[in-house]
Amino acid sequence: MNSFLVKTLSATFILSLSSLANAINTLNPGESLNVRQSISSNNGCFKLIMQNDGNLVLYRNSDNIAAWATNTSRTSTNIATMQTDGNFVTYKPFKIPTWASQTSGKSNSKLVLQDDGNLVIYQNSTSPIWASNTTMDCYTKPTPPPPSPIP
Repeated sequence: MNSFLVKTLSATFILSLSSLANAINTLNPGESLNVRQSISSNNGCFKLIMQNDGNLVLYRNSDNIAAWATNTSRTSTNIATMQTDGNFVTYKPFKIPTWASQTSGKSNSKLVLQDDGNLVIYQNSTSPIWASNTTMDCYTKPTPPPPSPIP
């Protein structure tokens, strides 16, 4: 193989990996999570998953604590979509909405699962327009022991 072709293939592969790595924690306009699909924070501490019970849930992976949810279990909800109008919406069949971020009219918005556990919709990549307000540590901090009694 000639060196130009090898360099071109290598550059293409690196760009593809880089695009994939940037997208693991993000839903861009028009992208969706179907049942059993998820996005994860870049540090791997948090996961947002569209569960098969219809609930969209944000979990801390270290202890499987549910930090936030749409509370749409048992509603037949089967997809969560970051719409092109800026609204993040869960739907059941026949495009019937079951939950929404109420952020329509904010085009160029994307959903990001941050490394601190906060799920945020950013407009134009810099302006937060909605958040789950679930900032937390990656791991459970041990509970300190009670103070010793004074003799």
